[in-house]
Amino acid sequence: MNGKSYGQLYKGIKMVAGNKSLFYTGEMQGKETCLRKDEKGELPLDQDDLYFPDEKTDFKKGDQVLLFKLTNEKYIILCKVVER
Repeated sequence: MNGKSYGQLYKGIKMVAGNKSLFYTGEMQGKETCLRKDEKGELPLDQDDLYFPDEKTDFKKGDQVLLFKLTNEKYIILCKVVER
């Protein structure tokens, strides 16, 4: 799946879910820390705030990820996204 496909998937998920506040983009600050970004600002997330995908993904600083807000304190990293 290319970057455009992930963008389309992201838009589709938001449309189906009907709740835009559940999906966010983030930028990895390290292997286990992430900065959630949206129109309201940024929120730092650390290892205690995040669930990681089961597949082995070597996150590094600057990687863009798609986040799902599970609870007020927990987020799931759904996947790493790239632009091509």
